[in-house]
Amino acid sequence: MAQGRAGQGRVDARRPRPDPRLAVVGVGAAAVAASGAYVVALTLNPLPPRSLSVAMFVMTPVLAAIALGILWSRQHESVRPDLRWFNTGLTIALLAMVLQIASFPSVAPDGGLLGTTQNSNAALYLLFHAATSAGLLLGATRRSVRGRGLFLTFGVVAALALGFDLVPLPTLLTADQGFTDVLIGTEILLAALTAACAWLWLARGGVTPRPLVGWVGISQTFAVYDLALNALSEARFSAIWWSSLSMRVATYAVLAGAAVAVVLRMVRGLEHYAEAELDRREAQLRDSLGAVEQLLEDARETSATLKSHLLPRQIQDTESVEVSARYAGAGEEKEIGGDWYDTIVLPDGGLALVIGDVEGHDLAAATVMAQVRAAVHSHALEGHPPSILLGRVHQFLVQAHIERLVSLAYVQLYPQDRLMTVAIAGNPPPMLIPAHGDAPRLLDHEIGPPLGVGGHYRWTERTLLLPPDATIVMFTDGLLEREGGYDDQFAALMNVARHAATADLDELTRALIGVHAVEDDAAVLAARVTSDARAVAERLLPVRPISAPIARAWLVDVIEVWVTTGRLHDTEDLRDNSETATLLLTELLSNALRHAEESIRVSVEFLGTVLRVDVFESSHRMPRVRALGSTETSGRGLRLVESLSDDWGVTPREQGKSVWFRLDLAGGPPDEERLSSAFDLLGDGLS
Repeated sequence: MAQGRAGQGRVDARRPRPDPRLAVVGVGAAAVAASGAYVVALTLNPLPPRSLSVAMFVMTPVLAAIALGILWSRQHESVRPDLRWFNTGLTIALLAMVLQIASFPSVAPDGGLLGTTQNSNAALYLLFHAATSAGLLLGATRRSVRGRGLFLTFGVVAALALGFDLVPLPTLLTADQGFTDVLIGTEILLAALTAACAWLWLARGGVTPRPLVGWVGISQTFAVYDLALNALSEARFSAIWWSSLSMRVATYAVLAGAAVAVVLRMVRGLEHYAEAELDRREAQLRDSLGAVEQLLEDARETSATLKSHLLPRQIQDTESVEVSARYAGAGEEKEIGGDWYDTIVLPDGGLALVIGDVEGHDLAAATVMAQVRAAVHSHALEGHPPSILLGRVHQFLVQAHIERLVSLAYVQLYPQDRLMTVAIAGNPPPMLIPAHGDAPRLLDHEIGPPLGVGGHYRWTERTLLLPPDATIVMFTDGLLEREGGYDDQFAALMNVARHAATADLDELTRALIGVHAVEDDAAVLAARVTSDARAVAERLLPVRPISAPIARAWLVDVIEVWVTTGRLHDTEDLRDNSETATLLLTELLSNALRHAEESIRVSVEFLGTVLRVDVFESSHRMPRVRALGSTETSGRGLRLVESLSDDWGVTPREQGKSVWFRLDLAGGPPDEERLSSAFDLLGDGLS
């Protein structure tokens, strides 16, 4: 509250300062001027030519119009007293002045265009004084401004009615332009009313009124003397009448001059602040800029600290995999964002490579990034395949109502086999850089939608063999968001990768992060496999029905990898036997999914052209063959394995068992007897 009162006491340098002596000095000056004019009239008896009265009559409404224009533009500055009411009264007065001039004898002896009689002409003089006095009274008493329209309408109608000589009036002028007692009495009464209204107006303006408010009251004291001297003159064009006319001109000359002076002073205040005020504001600005700079510095330090704790402090690698990663913030201030990278050593000996981007460059994006990174880490350690992992992270975002899109690329890398399985959600595909000077290339893999988009979606994954000593590079789209489009940026990125292919990984990631767009943050993760590939591949699968189709697709990819490397020859028999192998793997997995309590591990090994597949699961229950009836629809899995494989068996282990089969992929198709045995409905089956 104290602050509010202090604020009320402050003076805006752009506005004129109130003068506590204004009212006293102004009213005194008006009295002196009127007394001087009266004394001059009595002693010198000046009688100027009547044509001069025309100039003075015309000057009055001109000055009134100037004052009115400025008062209308500044009327919002005072509502106690209310300038709006005085402006309305002055508008009526201005109309009455114009009508009086148009019918004054010196201008139009015959009453002018409207045919106004001199009786009505005298009444117009009384009207414009009455209108301004009424405006003073209504403004000083702060009547509701909603009545201004009615006031204006009544005044305009009255002025026009007098101008057209439509109002019956008592006799106000004699034939020789003398004043009747009615006119003299009305002028004296109106002078007293105007004096009272002017005093009330100045009193309501306070000790230090705003300049315009004070000058309005002062100008109307001149109007009091105009009315009083006019009453004393008793006739037009007498010496005292000329004094009255001079007071009329003085009324609006003072008002117009004061209004113009206030505006000029306001303009000067806008253009020229006091030197002390400018110094004070300059000091405030310097302090504010210093505070802003400190806040920005604190924000940069906080951003750097937060990002250093959100990103992994140490990149995990293995003996046969070298890893390097870089991050660059967005903008010149290196704002915190949602891009990140991670590496995770998997329970089955593999290494997970993760890179992702959360929508936005703010603290919320960094917070969501931390949540997503934790979710990916957790699901990866549970052994979920890439496609399943993306689906689980997507469900986490949807169920947590996190309204940020997340792009993510997830790779499971098995360095001893040089095999990698990749799944992508909205992120650019990884780049493969061969070790012997071949051109880098992007992996040809389907890019699924970003995570967090509503609805259900199944992301696909692909397994492929890495060339010896090849480098896999994963990056976010911050490396691509420059002018020229993605195609041009991919080409520029490939060019950088080609020139830095033989460098160590730290130099490679440093060169790649250097092309990122300043407007976006970016992350890059590179891994180089240095081991030779074994003829064995392994895969950890969850105990879920989706594991069967995932394992089938994985086995097809592994066989294709071995064909690509030349270990197997692509023949029609191989294709047929590959389909048989996927069928047998499905049967073994179906049985394992019914009994396993923990993750299922699948191992694929090539011995020449012979494929051995092992399915490891935690249950110690041994499968057995039992008799089946002709109407039973299940229990024939092992019959298929026994009939279509070259050999099969069960190996007990300390933590469960392994069910396996062998199949020569280069061998011929099964003979008719084996096929008949496999699909014999009366044979034994699987329990």
